[in-house]
Amino acid sequence: MEKMEILETIKAMAMGNNNDLLEFQIQEIVEYADKEIEALKARAEKTEKVKAEKAKERSDLRNKIVDILTNSTEPMRAGEIASKLGVSPQKATYILRGLKEEGLVIPTVEKRTTVYTIA
Repeated sequence: MEKMEILETIKAMAMGNNNDLLEFQIQEIVEYADKEIEALKARAEKTEKVKAEKAKERSDLRNKIVDILTNSTEPMRAGEIASKLGVSPQKATYILRGLKEEGLVIPTVEKRTTVYTIA
C-alpha cells in the first residue's frame, strides 16, 4: 500500500465510510504508521544529538575566546581570534556578541574595525 492509498484510506475512515475496509488494509496502515513513527523518533534523536554537539562546540569556542583575550596584551579583531581558533570570522563574531551581552568582553570601534578586550 502506497502513502497516497494509506492517506485516502485514513480520510475515508475519518469521513465514516469505512464499511469497505478490509482487515489487511488496516494492518498495512498500522505497519506504515509504526514505520513512520520510528522514522520520526530517529530523526528527533539525531536532531537532539546535533544540537547537543553544536552547543558543546559553542561552549568550547567561548572558553577558548575568553582564554585568548585574557592572555592577549592588545585588543583583537574577530578575524584574528577566528584565525587562532581555525573557525570562520562569522562564527567568532557570533560568539563574541554573546560574550559581550554577558559582559565578559568589551568591543571597541577603531578605524571602522571592532576590536575586543576582556572585561
